Amino acid sequence: MLLGFIIWFGCAIIAAMIASERGSSGVLWFIFGLFFGVIAVLLAFTCGKRCPFCASKISTKAIVCPKCQKSALGRKNEEVKKD
Repeated sequence: MLLGFIIWFGCAIIAAMIASERGSSGVLWFIFGLFFGVIAVLLAFTCGKRCPFCASKISTKAIVCPKCQKSALGRKNEEVKKD
């Protein structure tokens, strides 16, 4: 019983850390993790935004996509940088 509680609480902490790294609220994901445990950890990997060019998942704080190296802010900003 105690081991299960420790694992459940650990899942909440891990979900919060993952979501925080991806630019989401760590506190909200911690609370979500307390309710849903392992499911919250898996869902935390889905938070973030997508690159407008290659559609890969990136952090909400990203300025440049780590995969395609283009501006993650959109096409207008990419054109401004080229001028």
